[in-house]
Amino acid sequence: FKSSFTYVVVDTPPTGITLRTLLLPSLYLTWIEKLITIRERIVSLRYAIAKVLGRLAEVKDRALVRLYEMKKDLNLLNEVLRSPAAVSYVVVAVPEPLPMYELEETINFLTGKLKIKPRLLVLNKVLREEVAEKLGVSDMQKRYLESIRSRGVSCALIEHLGKPTESLTDVAELEERVRVFKH
Repeated sequence: FKSSFTYVVVDTPPTGITLRTLLLPSLYLTWIEKLITIRERIVSLRYAIAKVLGRLAEVKDRALVRLYEMKKDLNLLNEVLRSPAAVSYVVVAVPEPLPMYELEETINFLTGKLKIKPRLLVLNKVLREEVAEKLGVSDMQKRYLESIRSRGVSCALIEHLGKPTESLTDVAELEERVRVFKH
C-alpha cells in the first residue's frame, strides 16, 4: 500500500458494486483468519507427529507466514478505507429516483459500516428550473436538492450541459455551471 502517487481515484459504476467492493477487505479478513486457524492446527499436528516419530519438526510454515502477511495487508487496507485522513469519498448521482436511492444507500453504508462520512456529495445533470418545470420534474428535483443539502456534508450541484460532455471545451463550460455548498 506504499505508493509514489499522491492521489488514487477509483471511479465505480452507479450500482451496488461499489458497496460490495468496499466490503471485500473485511470479508477476506474473515476467510484469512479462518485459514490461519486451520493452518496453525495443521502445523501443530505436524509438529506433534514429528515429535512422536522422533523427527526434527520445522515450526516455520511458509503458507502460514504468507497468511499472516495477507492478514496484515488487509488490516491496513481496512484502516485506510475508514480513515478520513487517508481517503475521501465523493458520491455522485443525478437527481432521479434510482440514482438518489443508490446515493442514500451509499451514504448509509459509508456512515454505518465504514464509520466515515463522504467528503462531498455531487448532483450531476441538474436541470435549470424552467427546463425542470417543462418536463414536470421540478418538484422532484427540488426535493432531491434539499435532501442532498440537508445531509451535513458539502455538496456540489452541476447543471445539465444540454448535451453529452465530449471535449475539454465542454468540461470548461461545466466549470461555470458548478455550485458548491460547503458545510
